[in-house]
Amino acid sequence: MSMEMTRAADYGLRAMMYLAGRTGSGSVLIGEIASSMQIPPQFLHKVMPRLVKAGLLHSRRGARGGYRLSRLPSEISALDVIESIDGPILVNRCLVGSSDCGRLGACAIQTLCREAQDAIRKQFASRSLDQLYRLDLEVAAHRDDARPDLAAART
Repeated sequence: MSMEMTRAADYGLRAMMYLAGRTGSGSVLIGEIASSMQIPPQFLHKVMPRLVKAGLLHSRRGARGGYRLSRLPSEISALDVIESIDGPILVNRCLVGSSDCGRLGACAIQTLCREAQDAIRKQFASRSLDQLYRLDLEVAAHRDDARPDLAAART
């Protein structure tokens, strides 16, 4: 079992951060998001419907189509995005009552895993999309290889 965030969740967070920076400017096409955030468009086509289904995005078809956040960026956490794509963050199966362990409820490892899981969830819940967007701008401004076209697109 890996405790690594899936690529889908990573791309979902990137897309949502981009949309946080475009709040109020209408719907944004997948191609623009993919290009600006270095996400393969075909992968993003699979991720975005999950975010719509979770109620984090609105989608619109047609000439004025695209995606936009369903709530303010300050009201959507990184945890909301990750769990809408990957499901609940679980450090160990025993935390969902897996029946293959006879030590459920009486195990120091389970206690340690629950504490770690709670800390991870708390950290992701503490960061909103607007905080991540602003942090991303700060990081990009300090990177030697910051691309001027990306910085312009994010402002």
